[in-house]
Amino acid sequence: MKKIEILAPAGSFDSVIAAVRSGADAVYLGEKAFSARSSAKNFDDEELKKATAYCHIHGVKLKKAIISAAEADVDALIVQNMGVARLAHRLVPDLALHASTQMSIHTASGVKALYEMGFKRVVLAREMSKKEIEKCCEIPVELEVFVHGALCMCVSGQCYLSAMIGARSGNRGSCAQPCRLPFSVNNQKGGHALSLKDNSIVNYLNELQNMGVASAKIEGRMNRPEYVSAAVRACVEQRDFGFISDKTQKMLRGVFSRTGFTDAYYIGKTGSHMFGTRTKSDVVSADEKLFSAIRSSYKDEIGNIDDDISIPLSIINSLRRDVLDELDTARSVVHNYKINRDYEITFPKFTPPVEKSTRARVPQTKLSDAFKKCELVFVPLFADKRELVRLKNEGFSIGVEIPRGMFGREDTIAKKLSEMKEIGISDVLCNNLGALYIAKNLGFTLHSGFGMNFVNTLDLLWAEKYGIKDAELSFELDFKRINALGGNIPRGIISYGYLPLMLCRSCPVKGAGIDCKTCKNHSKMKDRLGKQFLLKCDGNCTEVLNCDLLFVPDKQNLTLLTSFNILRFSVENYVEIVESLNESSLYPMLKDKLTYGLYRRGVN
Repeated sequence: MKKIEILAPAGSFDSVIAAVRSGADAVYLGEKAFSARSSAKNFDDEELKKATAYCHIHGVKLKKAIISAAEADVDALIVQNMGVARLAHRLVPDLALHASTQMSIHTASGVKALYEMGFKRVVLAREMSKKEIEKCCEIPVELEVFVHGALCMCVSGQCYLSAMIGARSGNRGSCAQPCRLPFSVNNQKGGHALSLKDNSIVNYLNELQNMGVASAKIEGRMNRPEYVSAAVRACVEQRDFGFISDKTQKMLRGVFSRTGFTDAYYIGKTGSHMFGTRTKSDVVSADEKLFSAIRSSYKDEIGNIDDDISIPLSIINSLRRDVLDELDTARSVVHNYKINRDYEITFPKFTPPVEKSTRARVPQTKLSDAFKKCELVFVPLFADKRELVRLKNEGFSIGVEIPRGMFGREDTIAKKLSEMKEIGISDVLCNNLGALYIAKNLGFTLHSGFGMNFVNTLDLLWAEKYGIKDAELSFELDFKRINALGGNIPRGIISYGYLPLMLCRSCPVKGAGIDCKTCKNHSKMKDRLGKQFLLKCDGNCTEVLNCDLLFVPDKQNLTLLTSFNILRFSVENYVEIVESLNESSLYPMLKDKLTYGLYRRGVN
């Protein structure tokens, strides 16, 4: 059986050394201009070449950035963006592509979609259970699973909280970690409703290996080299010896912890025990004495040549230097990629329609006749079938929305889609690759939602090629960037609604010790400034909705080079929904609570 790879984070060259000397098989890092951790030191072109050569010399792999990465001879490129993946394949056809956790891949259907697109490896969402990972292992593609490090409350790639609060996008590597600040649920005093303990499933490493997982990933490019060393050492001991020594366990806990670790997602038992913050005792344990002890453990290279030979030591050292120099040169270059430097991608200029259409997304099937004016009305996939038949018979243009969080529900979703097809519904709103894959194979008309995070022309060109009819743009784009997008595919924006800032598999309400019967899906969360965020649960995942209502007036909408706008209803009552379709009644009623979101100010 092939050993599971130990994959370590590297935010600096010191961390590369710490990882390699502690026994890592591979490291991952970020290029300065493009990185999911922009606050880390990261690597410019020369530093990238140096780091890659060092890793290759010591038998270690590493990944990231397109031409500069190919020139540095990296082993793979981690991408979170389908447009960039398509471009990378054209620029460097032989460069392996790894799908980032930012792609929100949490189903076997998502893994299969990427496998069929030629991806070599898929990094799975951290929220997946053992059973869900096992299902993904049935697909012949390398899987990478996070085994140690920080847990975001939100599914990676679906968090807009930091962007909305402070214009620092977590999806673009600039997260300010507002989730670690105090948040209370339903007026409870105190609490950190969005702060989870760090994930640690290192003890299940051999189980993951037996399942067929290719790589055990350690989170932490923002952390210091000593953290990297301790985490790598724990993984190596577990994999190679079947247990972690008490000394290493103590180092791992001491170097960084949030009141301990959790394995709740993996074992499928979520709840309040998962939540934790950085306490004084956690900070005190990470002292210079501990760091010094860890540094001493990796001060020397692994595998030095034995000097116990009966010839002069000076000759041995000279021979060794010569041989190692030649070996280093030979091993530092592995791939010699062919780079299509002359390839130029063309961006067709987008021509919007003369008149924009209006679409709506609603949480229920009680609709007024005003919705008959909408080009499409997307209702929940799990809505009552008889109600959908009624709406269609009454003249509404109905489509269905697949839940953004599909964890463990693929078969149920596919079955429900088949039922929708039987009653004549052909339009499906999809927010992740897994949803697109299932709906496409069943012959539905595909509409991509904001969860696909389409932010550039490359994304839209990919969407058109994949067979998507139209695209709902990311609401992290500002008006200027929206108007600069090329391509031919119709596109639109959310122009009304309480924007979903987080998609959580671990419910903040349950984390606060409140059960579902008490919640009744009407809970709210308050930050330290007194702002209230609405929480909406679909029984599988919880969405955290923005405290303010997004509203883009018709006058502003007319200046955008878009095809349609979306009214996104989530918590409004029937009267509010009817009035929301009439701008003249909406604006005076809500003008003090309205926001343009990120459409004017943009994000970093």
